[in-house]
Amino acid sequence: MRILVVCQHYWPEPFNVAETCSILRDLGHEVVVVTGLPNCPQGYVLDEYRNGRNRRQVIDSIEIRRAWLIPRGENLEGFNKAKRIANYFSVAIAASSRKLVNDIDFDVVLCIQFSPVLMAYPALRHSKRRGKPCIVYSYDLWPEDLLTGGLSRTGLPYKIMKYLSEA
Repeated sequence: MRILVVCQHYWPEPFNVAETCSILRDLGHEVVVVTGLPNCPQGYVLDEYRNGRNRRQVIDSIEIRRAWLIPRGENLEGFNKAKRIANYFSVAIAASSRKLVNDIDFDVVLCIQFSPVLMAYPALRHSKRRGKPCIVYSYDLWPEDLLTGGLSRTGLPYKIMKYLSEA
């Protein structure tokens, strides 16, 4: 089976998505990952991924396609809320691009959604365009996860994410 994995974070970021993809590969599946540029936990895009470099890679027989994004900002303690929200929306929009997946014939889309819930958007778009099933695996409670980052329930970002989470 050919699996399109959509996740905002992927190697070299410290998330276990690469391990999940390796297991799928070891089970005999072809795996293509659509992800953002590495910017977590540093808050800035790593040098080797700037200026259009390494947007497409093959690592351990897994193809990786990286979508442009606005970095989340450098410090989670004093993070810029506007930058964080811009990060969430930018990667969701960029990862939805047909250009990233036009030449892939996939059987299923697997969305691994750590944060934000917006990563389900490109996964659902790609699956709908091709008439393929989509599985969404969610690690975070959205929009409640925003409260841990200093946003309030009464703020516009929370209300937007709540609306999108329920859609």
